[in-house]
Amino acid sequence: MLQSLNKFPRLFRMIGETVAIVLSILLAFAIDAWWQDRAEYREETSALRALRDEFEANREVLERFIAFHSDLQSSARAVLQLAADPTAETAAEEVDRLIVDITWWGSPVSFESAALDAVILGAKLDLLDNEALRRMLADWRSQLVSTSGQNAQEFEHFYGALLPVLRSRANLAQISNASLRVPGEFFDDPGARLPVPAGRLDHRALINDREFQNAVVEKYWIEEDMLRQYRLLEPRIEKLLETLNSEISGRDE
Repeated sequence: MLQSLNKFPRLFRMIGETVAIVLSILLAFAIDAWWQDRAEYREETSALRALRDEFEANREVLERFIAFHSDLQSSARAVLQLAADPTAETAAEEVDRLIVDITWWGSPVSFESAALDAVILGAKLDLLDNEALRRMLADWRSQLVSTSGQNAQEFEHFYGALLPVLRSRANLAQISNASLRVPGEFFDDPGARLPVPAGRLDHRALINDREFQNAVVEKYWIEEDMLRQYRLLEPRIEKLLETLNSEISGRDE
């Protein structure tokens, strides 16, 4: 009987030790999960701030894109206006300036995408809790792919349609020197003046060349398409910034 009673303290001690071990394991799991959540929270916050900074920079880039392509479209329209009104008095130097403007393609700036690529290509999109934000980021990236395709169209038009006409009918060095500004007022003097071979041309006659006119019409269409695409991005980038700022608001450092 006494021996049986002596078993209870040992049994209680074993139960207590087992409970303590289980509780310590559960506590360790809880602490580990807490630290994991904190680490993911900090990583999410860091990603959100990087994305916000990137989209704030891209908002300025977008404004410059629109200014650049608006200037190109205006110059193309001015050339077509001269062709439509042969009686208009225009200086030869102004015609050269308009022609050199429409030889621009692409843009001196580009969208930043390092933070977005780190999230999407790094398979960290699920790190962001906001499902609507995840969709907007994926949509933005697809829009950039579409925009790059239109840049390629502009490039192909220059080398495939406009340049062949100018190469055979114009003084390229003379046109190149007509304006050293970048359309959209990005900056002045992007390149040095070229020596002009003898025999300066009056390019006002080129305005009445049908092949040249058609190339300028195509240029106008391309710029119109690009401007439409970029203007569609304006509300998207504003909504992205609004959502990112809302997500970041109130987060600790």
